Amino acid sequence: VAIQAKAGYQNAQQSTADEAARTIGSVSILLPMGLSLTGAAGESSANAGTVADSSKFQYAKIGYKFKASELGQTRVFVEVMKANDIAALNEEANSLSFGVVQIVEPLGAELVLVYHNIELDLADGTPSDDIDAVTAGIRLSF
Repeated sequence: VAIQAKAGYQNAQQSTADEAARTIGSVSILLPMGLSLTGAAGESSANAGTVADSSKFQYAKIGYKFKASELGQTRVFVEVMKANDIAALNEEANSLSFGVVQIVEPLGAELVLVYHNIELDLADGTPSDDIDAVTAGIRLSF
């Protein structure tokens, strides 16, 4: 079992009237059978009066790695994220993604394919369309 945890704090005060602070933390666990779990959360507070004075986010990811072919390790994952009051009070954003990463050991490469769905609930109730996106890529190591 491998466990990593991180925490951070930032005081981003730009003037005596513009206080801003951020607190974030995360923890990840990798189990011997290839299952991984990650959770993160954060909060920002400010008194600038131009954006939400308090915003929050939560993130979770579950993954599994296994050897599906002779090419190398295959990794699959699902992740969710929720954010409140980031750009304006009473706004909420949600994201759901799932994907696969195929390691190609003979090439020193990773092939990546991810689907994302992002939705935003605006503060004034104006309807907004979800955003659906597919990300594909390759990472070469040499």
